Amino acid sequence: MDEAWKLATGKGVTIADCDAGYYVNETEIAENLLMEFAKDLSDKDAPTVVNDGNFVSHGTSVAAIMVVQVSTASLLTLNWSLFRTITTLT
Repeated sequence: MDEAWKLATGKGVTIADCDAGYYVNETEIAENLLMEFAKDLSDKDAPTVVNDGNFVSHGTSVAAIMVVQVSTASLLTLNWSLFRTITTLT
């Protein structure tokens, strides 16, 4: 994992997350959202409002994982280490 973090910065990469919406002011994702492309295809009345609905916490969580930055990467490293330990034990 350490080598991967050194090589894969994600700089200049744009990704899409087709999900159930997002808390657009969430600090971990707000600066990385391209709101001009945001669409809620299930809401014909307000298709550009993506921060409402029952499942925005899921979309927010997934987006936060997708845009994790090196300063917070220790959380992913910790989770990877835990995953390796669990899979080794099972």
